Amino acid sequence: MVFDADDSPNHGRYLTVASALRKLSLALPKAPHQNGTILNGATRVGVWVMPNNGDPGMLETFCLELAPGGHREYAEKVVAQAQKDGMTSFKSTYLPKATVHTYLAWQSQPGCALSHGIMSNALDREAELAKRFRGWVATLFA
Repeated sequence: MVFDADDSPNHGRYLTVASALRKLSLALPKAPHQNGTILNGATRVGVWVMPNNGDPGMLETFCLELAPGGHREYAEKVVAQAQKDGMTSFKSTYLPKATVHTYLAWQSQPGCALSHGIMSNALDREAELAKRFRGWVATLFA
């Protein structure tokens, strides 16, 4: 299972998932493993807490980590300037969403889904975080 950490990677949803898994006699560690958690029991379960099993955030935060060098920072500056100029209305918790979609709007197919950003190479599939996530998926389904 993959879910957003939101404000805390080892509280909130993580604790809810841990409680549900205890009913299946599976125990999550107190904190997610940095490379994703895999529990082996009668049922094999994988847990990845977006963005990286350690920081607050969400899927969009994960995707921002895949933006090529300097691109994320530039998109962050543009969104910050739009906020300063009173041109935005999103909640502060949605800053990563606004930033990644701003960045993707500058790519070959503006308005594309996050998955297209990865498939079109606008986001770097070879970034360290992407490799960790792929490794977790490969191990989980091996």
